[in-house]
Amino acid sequence: MCGRYALRAGTQDFAELFEVVWDGPTVEMYNIAPSAQVPVIAMDAQGQPCWYSMRWGLIPRWAQKPRLPYSTFNIRVENIRYKPISRGPIVSSRCLVPASAYYEWKVVNSKKQPFCIRPAHLGLMAFAGIFDQWTDPSTGEVLLSFAILTCQALPPVNSIHDRMPLVIEREKIRSWLSPLTPLPDVDDMMIPSKPMEFIVFPTSPAVGKAHNNDSLFMQPPECFNKS
Repeated sequence: MCGRYALRAGTQDFAELFEVVWDGPTVEMYNIAPSAQVPVIAMDAQGQPCWYSMRWGLIPRWAQKPRLPYSTFNIRVENIRYKPISRGPIVSSRCLVPASAYYEWKVVNSKKQPFCIRPAHLGLMAFAGIFDQWTDPSTGEVLLSFAILTCQALPPVNSIHDRMPLVIEREKIRSWLSPLTPLPDVDDMMIPSKPMEFIVFPTSPAVGKAHNNDSLFMQPPECFNKS
C-alpha cells in the first residue's frame, strides 16, 4: 500500500518528467497523508499534460457525499477493472502522482519502524493513479480527487511490505495519461516490466504524525543524528 508520501519539486522537476509548466513555488510536502490537497498530472481538454490540485482519496461522481465509509486512497491493480469505483476512471480518467519518496512501516524488535523508500536517482517518480470529479448537488461545488494504484511489491521494497505504488516509466507517461490508449496497453502498463532501483532506509518515527513536515524524513538516519 501507500499511505504516506513526500514531494519536493519545482519548475524544472515538473518540466523534465511531465512536460508540465509549474507556475507555483517549490513544493515541499514531506509527509503527505490521505485527504491532503496535492498536485496531480492529467490530460487537459487539448490532450496535453497539465497539473491539477486534487484531494487524495477517490470520491466517485455517483457518491451521495464527499466521504465514503471505506478508504479509497489506494486501489489494487488486480481489482481495478471490476470495482464500480474504479472501472470507469481506469478507462478515461488516468492520472500521475508526482512523488519524491514514500513511507512504509515494518515491525522491528516489536516496534513499528517507518522506512523511507526513494528512487536511486533521487529524482521524481510518477505514481499511477485514477481520478474522478464529484459535484455537490446542493452547491454545485466541484471536487477533484484521486487514488494511487498499487501492485505486488518488487525487491527491495518487498522486504518491507508486500504492496507498492505502481510507478509509470518516463517513456510511458503520455500513453498512461491519454484516454485514447487501448485498454490492453493500459493493462500491460499495470504490470511492472522491470524492478525500479530504490534505496530503502529507516526514518524518524515522527513521520507517523501527519502534521509533521520535515525534509529529514527523506534523508538517511545519519542526518537525524547530526540534527
